This record gives sequence, C-alpha cells and structure tokens, in this order.
Amino acid sequence: KISAMSKGIPRGSKALAVLNRFKRVNAILYVEGPTDRVFWKTLLDSKGVNGISIEIAGSCTIIDDYIDKILNEDLEIFVARDKDYKYTLNKIPQHERVLFTFGHSIENTLVYNDAIVSIGKSIGGEEEYCSLSVHHWHEYIINQLQPLVIHEFANEAIGSGLNILGDHGDSLFGKTWNSDKFPAERILKKIEEIDKIISPHDIQVATSVVEERCNDIYCYIRGHFLFSLALKFVKEMMITLLNKKSVNVSNDSLMTMLSMAFRGAIDSGMHPHKEHYMTELDKLIIN
Repeated sequence: KISAMSKGIPRGSKALAVLNRFKRVNAILYVEGPTDRVFWKTLLDSKGVNGISIEIAGSCTIIDDYIDKILNEDLEIFVARDKDYKYTLNKIPQHERVLFTFGHSIENTLVYNDAIVSIGKSIGGEEEYCSLSVHHWHEYIINQLQPLVIHEFANEAIGSGLNILGDHGDSLFGKTWNSDKFPAERILKKIEEIDKIISPHDIQVATSVVEERCNDIYCYIRGHFLFSLALKFVKEMMITLLNKKSVNVSNDSLMTMLSMAFRGAIDSGMHPHKEHYMTELDKLIIN
C-alpha cells in the first residue's frame, strides 16, 4: 500500500498544516504540475515575494480537493489553479487563498504574440516579417476556433463530457494540417457531432456567456491544444527562416523558450497579463 505521502502529496488537512510549519516558510502554494511550478515561480520572483514554497499537487482533482479543504476546513494553504471553462461559468468557488490564471490555462499567457516573434528573431527573422506572420496566425486561429470554444463552454455548462478541442491539434485535425490552414471539413464535422448532443438553446446561452465575459477568445482556447498549434507554427516559421526541409523542436524546448520570453516580459512590465497576476499574488502578501 502506497501512502499519499510517498508521492509528496499529504492529503489530510493536519498533514498539510504540519508540512507548512516543518518547511519553515511563510506559506505553501500548491500547483498542478511541474510547468505550473516554473510559471508561478517566475511570477513570485518578479514580484520579489519570498518565503513561499511551491509544491506540486499532481492533478487537477487534488487541487480541487485542496480548494474544498480551504473553503470547508479553513486549511492554511494557497492553491493556484487554471480557470479552465469552469471559472467563467461560476463553477469554481472563489477564495482569498485561491489564485487563478488569466485565461483557460498557463499556456494562454505563455503563448502570446511577442514571445513567438522573439523566437523568430532569435533565429535571424526580421521583426516586421515575424510580427506580421504571428499576427495573421493569431487572427486565423481565433476566427477558426471561436465556434469550438463556444461549444466547449456549452459542454462544460451542461456536463456533456464531450471531447471537443482535446489536448492536441492532431486529435481534431488528423495528422496532416498546417498552423495557418486547418481542415475546415473536420471542424464542421466536429460541430455537427456536438450539435446532435447539445441543444441550440445551450449553445445560445454559451454564446452569450462568451460575449459578456470573454474579451479575448484566444485566452479560452484549451491550453494544451493552443500549445500544439504554437509548436506547429514555430516549426513552420523555422523551416522558412532557416531554409530547411524540417526542424526538430520538442515540447520541452518550446516550453523553455516561451518561459524565458515570459520572464523577460513580466520583468520589463511588457506582458499584457502582468497586472492580473500581480493582483493574484497580492493574495499571498495580504494574508
């Protein structure tokens, strides 16, 4: 029998409270996984917040379990959570010790235009060319994916449990697609499948939610799916700029490049989501 402690995740409230004291830190912030840890640590460093230990919970389910304990047992820990589609639909209770991302996931903050432009420039691309390419790509994916994002909200609102965007472009588009040319018939087919299960009324309600509460649909594209689109775009941009037949860019190397760009943008005050995150981090200081 493996105890919960063996994975570094003490589940009981008492164990969590003891760990807090044992670590001799002001507070413990639980995040879902390793990339979330890097992301939130970058923000803490930028704001100059010390004495916070960031621990990995291991899953979204455990994070939600911790949020329950904060609400019901006044557990003295902090949690940072992706908004997903739940937050906008008021399905996640808010609390002064629960921090949220700006958009659906951390990827919606990491994959932003300036970061991808900087990757293009770092391999010799002209700023104007890279900026235009990224801008066109950004607009294209918003136009193409808006109906699917609305369906994602409807799916979450009524609990249909459908897999819509999924975690990777391949799961929706198949194996052959380009970052700026999605197979339109596959998007239509997906919408037809969903519309057999979700009523027009529920789609209309979700459309209203998106119009009222989501300023930028880009921020609500499912995070892992968006990351896969960015990886495809970066590879295609590198093939063009380096005049090669193919390039190898792993998930990890793209995440590293985006994280470095993010750190620079947050430190210089140039990232559009900086204000949101600094306000979220105030929760750690006030309490």
